[in-house]
Amino acid sequence: MLAWMFTDEPWSPPRRFLYLGVVWGAVAFLTEFAASLHLVAPGALSDVAWLAYGRLVAAARDLWIYGFASNLLLAGLVALVPQIARAPLASVRLANLSVWLWNAAQAISWVSLLAGVSRGRLWGEAPWTADLLRLGAALLLLWILVRTSTGGRRDDPVLRLGIAALGWFAAVLLLGKGLFTPGGNPYWGIADALAQAFLRQGLGWLWLFPAASAVLIGLSGAVAGQSVPPVLPTLILLTTGAFGPFSAGAEFVWGPVPFWAQTVGAVASMLLLLPAAGAAGGLWGVVQARPARLVEGPALAFLLVGGAAFVFASLAGGIPALLGPARVAGLTLWTEARTVLLVAGAGSVGMGAAYALIPAAVGRILASPRLAWWHFWIWTLGCFASAVALMVAGISQGAVWATGTVPFAASVQATVPYHVARCAALGAMVFGHGLFSWNVFLTADSGMEVPAAQRELVLAT
Repeated sequence: MLAWMFTDEPWSPPRRFLYLGVVWGAVAFLTEFAASLHLVAPGALSDVAWLAYGRLVAAARDLWIYGFASNLLLAGLVALVPQIARAPLASVRLANLSVWLWNAAQAISWVSLLAGVSRGRLWGEAPWTADLLRLGAALLLLWILVRTSTGGRRDDPVLRLGIAALGWFAAVLLLGKGLFTPGGNPYWGIADALAQAFLRQGLGWLWLFPAASAVLIGLSGAVAGQSVPPVLPTLILLTTGAFGPFSAGAEFVWGPVPFWAQTVGAVASMLLLLPAAGAAGGLWGVVQARPARLVEGPALAFLLVGGAAFVFASLAGGIPALLGPARVAGLTLWTEARTVLLVAGAGSVGMGAAYALIPAAVGRILASPRLAWWHFWIWTLGCFASAVALMVAGISQGAVWATGTVPFAASVQATVPYHVARCAALGAMVFGHGLFSWNVFLTADSGMEVPAAQRELVLAT
């Protein structure tokens, strides 16, 4: 068992991250769909404590970020860094250890949240044990990738961006959740609210976005045969690092934090459009140069959708940070739409990475390209339909609240049709991910084998 868990087979870490991302993705979609049923048919699942709405929402959010999107992005990073650096992974066995640490943390978090054990912090509900395991896995992977890149023959900006994402993730987890004092919460009052906002913004813009950008830019050369300009990942690294840490104040416009913090947060949140547009625009330039590659397989299409989702997420986060729009969109379901777009962007890039990596990591050709394209269209339509439904619901809420005369219950009633639409979109996404999971299983079980000599990502320089 230990020999299997800590094998030194070169492609085992990205393959395992990929498989576990598919599995946790299925759990995440089912959990989110079950949570949405509470809003469509209240009381339908109320007899089962483990399926209470609060528990399902916390577990779904945790699964989306850490189980689904992060596993697929880590598969891409662990596969790309050795190929870009032209050097073997510094320690395959330790990389496999990070796989098990990361996913043991996910299992602990999932069971704990459904059992009602929560820290009560939005995006930070997971218990200490899960957080410490995730921090250990991230630091271990960071050390491995740094050793791999410094031992290679290339100093590439994509390497720096991917490594910076792991370093930022460790810092966000450590500071946002106060892991430096495991005995209790080191924050209180307004500082605690800002720390929670820093955790949420950091997980989105200092972890998911830069990791997805590194994977997106790195894989563009393998999927499209042409890479983006080398200055682009450096610009994304600098602008994300400059604006991402200061965007937390944008969540408290007209709220109980100093006005200067609101202003800095609003400006930083709007300026995050620059790295998001840079990543999407760079990939679009690659697609325009090689348009025929877009229809050869769904990998490039998924990467393109991921880049577009990040642009829309930056706009959805920046617009409500302005004083005028915040009166209507602030503290409504609009903010949930931004989360959907942000995580959907990371998930789209992760699934594009999965399709691109399958021949090399799994050693087999994708079993059914047709199922893959069905998955792409269902996922894309489901994600954007879900986000649009939440945006319209948020505007409806804000419009009712702004009158100051309409009862609060009217704002709840006004969102019911949009919750129904979102529930239908989530049902479609569950079906689409089922197709993805079945396709990956068929590929691993009976796909045509790729010769060992050809199991390599061919990256354009």
